[in-house]
Amino acid sequence: MNLYKLLENPTCYRLVVRLFSMGGRAGKIAGFVDELMARECRGRVLEVGSGTSQFRPIFLKYVNNYVATDINFQYVHYAKNDFNTLQYAVCDAAFLPFMSLMFDRAFCLYLFHHLSDQQTVNTLKEMQRCLKPDGKIIIVDLFQPEKRWDLISQLVAYLDRGQYVRRRNLMISLIKESGNFEVEAHHGVPGEWPYVMSSFVLSQNSDTYR
Repeated sequence: MNLYKLLENPTCYRLVVRLFSMGGRAGKIAGFVDELMARECRGRVLEVGSGTSQFRPIFLKYVNNYVATDINFQYVHYAKNDFNTLQYAVCDAAFLPFMSLMFDRAFCLYLFHHLSDQQTVNTLKEMQRCLKPDGKIIIVDLFQPEKRWDLISQLVAYLDRGQYVRRRNLMISLIKESGNFEVEAHHGVPGEWPYVMSSFVLSQNSDTYR
C-alpha cells in the first residue's frame, strides 16, 4: 500500500497534520501565519494549493472575499462541505481559471515543495497574471536544512510527501526566473522544527506592467 496515496483522502490528511502539529507546533505556526496575513491580506485574496483549507479561519479574520483552489477534488469537496459560502475551484496551479488583474493578494502555503522547478515557475507566472499591478504573492514553504548536522531535519525533508523539498537559494532563483519581483524573505518560522520553513513576500516592480 502506498502510504502517500492515503494522504489524498482529506480525513487522513487532516489526521496526519494534527499528529505532526503536536507539542504546540500548530499554535506557533498558526501564529506566524496569522501575523503574516494581518500584514498582507488586502482586498480580494486567492489561495493556490489550499488543500483542505486548514488556514481558512485565519484568512477570514482579515478578508471576506477569499477564493480557494486545489488540484485535488476530494480536498476541495471536503473544504466546501465544511464551509460553502466561499468560492472554490479545482484546478492546476499553473492554469488558474480566473481573469487577469483580478486579485490583490495570492497566497501559496506549503505548495511549492510538491511542484517541480518548471511547475513552480509556471505557477508563479500564472499567479502574477491574476494579480493587480500593486498585488503581492505570499509564500510559506518547506526547505532543505542548511545545517548538515541536523540529521533529523534532513530525514524529515527526505520522507516528506512533497518530492521537491529544495534549498532556499534555488527557490529564490526560480522566483527571479518567473518575474520581476522584489523579494522579502523571512527564515526561521516559529515551531518549524523538525522541518525547515521560510516565507517570501513578492512585490511586483513598477516596470512589470510597462
